[in-house]
Formats: sequence, C-alpha cells, structure tokens
Amino acid sequence: MLAKNEIKKVAHVIPSFYPVRGGIETLLHLARPRLEDLYGVESIALAPQFSIMQPDIAEIDGLRTHLIPVPGDRRDVVSPAVIASYFALIRRVLESESVDLVHVHGPYSLFHTAPKVARSMGLPLVHHLHGELAETLDSSTKIELSKASKVLAVSGAVAQSMKRHFPESDPIVLPNGIEELPIATRDHSTSEFVIALVGRMDATKGFDYALRAISLVKKRGIKVRIHIVGIGDIIYINSLLQKLDLSEETYFHGRSSRAKVIEVIRSSMVLVASSVQTEGFSLVAAEAGGVGLPVIAFDTGGLAETVVDEVTGILVPNRDIESLAKALERYAREPKLRTTHGDNAVRHVRDRFSLDHFVSRLMIHYHEAYSRE
Repeated sequence: MLAKNEIKKVAHVIPSFYPVRGGIETLLHLARPRLEDLYGVESIALAPQFSIMQPDIAEIDGLRTHLIPVPGDRRDVVSPAVIASYFALIRRVLESESVDLVHVHGPYSLFHTAPKVARSMGLPLVHHLHGELAETLDSSTKIELSKASKVLAVSGAVAQSMKRHFPESDPIVLPNGIEELPIATRDHSTSEFVIALVGRMDATKGFDYALRAISLVKKRGIKVRIHIVGIGDIIYINSLLQKLDLSEETYFHGRSSRAKVIEVIRSSMVLVASSVQTEGFSLVAAEAGGVGLPVIAFDTGGLAETVVDEVTGILVPNRDIESLAKALERYAREPKLRTTHGDNAVRHVRDRFSLDHFVSRLMIHYHEAYSRE
C-alpha cells in the first residue's frame, strides 16, 4: 500500500449545498476531520450552483465548497461555448486546489462533467453510490460508471442495482459511518408512546403511511406523541393530521441541526423509517439505532441491512399500513422489547457502522484507486 501521505487532497462532488442538506453532507461533515487528523488528507467539495444568489465558494461545517453554475436545464439547448466554459471552470478549481483524487457522490448534478474533467487531468476517480440505480440508465451514465477507478456502494441492495446494469462489475459495499452517540434515556413510566419521523416530507419518504398507521394505533387505545423533523409539503401533512385526528399529538421541528435531530430521536421511543421507494442506507435509521432506539421500517433497499428484523427493529412489507400499525402497537405495549431491540441496535451500529472503520476502509480504497492511475 502507498504511504498514507501520498494523497494530500480529495475533491468531493456532492449533489447539494447547505441548507439543502442530507445524508451525504452529514457523512462528509463527520468524515472530513478524521480524514485530515488521521491521514493528513484535506477535503474540498464541488456542488451545483442553482441560484445566482449563492456565493462562488463557501463552507459546509468547515468543508470548503466551490459552487459550480449548472448551465441550463437538461431540456435546454446549451451552446458549445457555454459547455466549454463550464468544463474549464471545473478544471480551474481542481488545478488551483491541487487535487489528488476526485470522489463523486452519486449520479446527480455535475456527474456528467466533473468525472470527464478528472479523467482529462489523469486524476483517479471514485464513484460512490448512495442510492439504488434506476431500472434504466442513459448511455452517458453507463459510460461514466464504467470508467471509474473504483465504485463504492452504501449497501448490498445498492451494489446489486449496479450489477443489474454491469453484470461483470464488482462494486464494493462500504456502509456509511456514524460517530458513537449518547444512549437515550428510557423512561417507561410515561403514559405517552413517543414516535419520531425524520426526513423530507415528500412522497418517497412515506410519512402519510406512517401517520395512517399511527392513527390506527391511537384508535386502539394507545396515547401517542409524534415528533416530525424535516421540511417539505407541510400543508399536505397538516391536512392529513387533521383528517386523522392527530394534530394535537404532533409537534413539528422543521429544518433542524444534526444535534437537534439526535436530541429529538433520543427523546423518542421508536423511529419509523417509512420510505416507500428505494432507500440506499438510511442514515437516520442508523442514528436511531446508535442511540438505542428500535426502528420500524418498510422492507426496502438498504433498510433491510441497516435494520435487522426482530433484532434491532421490525421490518414490515412495503406500504403495508396494518403491519406497520401492529409493529408500533407491539413496541407500545412491550417496553422490554423496545429495550432489548434498542440495546441490540447500539451493538449493531457500533460494530457495523463505526465512523473510524468507515474512514479507514475509505482510505484503503483511495490508495487502490490512486495506485491504478
């Protein structure tokens, strides 16, 4: 293996810039200081600039981020001169930062440009898939993925989606890492069953399924309290809460810092991860397990790996509201089961999703990609 200091700087290509922040940004927030402290590797980021109100360069929790203008919508006809200037800007950033390796986080914005620039500069390229690939891929996406020095996947489900398109490929499963978190204080004396829902309030996250299941639990005589963290279609969610007679039991926290998210999870008794479409990993499910909460989730994508059925939580068939309600009712009526699954979850998360393990394995893959170029 190469000496650890041969890679000095990595450019992370990310799909968004704070405050539109999700699992990828959180992962980098956690991993960046360890990459620098343990391996002397500095990190910068490239993110799309969708608004002229955004700066050209800013920071995400200390991660210096260059915002790259995206030339037009995919449906627009963009002149060759604009495209050339776009590529030249990315090249100037990578050259001025003296980047040694480019790490692309998913086939999102900048996916069809930054990798081409990296290859033209002879830079090793790591593609990191954070979600399952679509059933059909355009030829350009296939070409980009096939030319990567290394392909990483956050779960076995994501790796299998890659192999559907590239049967001979061998994507490496590297689950996301989280830091060790303080364990939740368990209060079994309270009369309320406290449930956390965390994520974007859109159709893919399935909050409507979760709320319909909670409504059934309430009708069965269980006093519930719901904490919702996230942004999205709050008008629809509010109208659904009124329809289900859950408005008084629900508290909205809106967009929150990660510390606030962890605080809300720790103050709850169970987390519901109700994604109805593919979920590559589910950082929030790992965070809940890390603080000792059992997780109830639909059996989709990488959730079946983040949550171990009947060990660290309960997996139910996708979109099955009655099964979700039964799982909630079990935890509400069996506090000892919540404790057992919560304790198991802490061990599972610390054994499988340790942040230091993630960073050490990532460095191995960086060096392997670096040595191939």
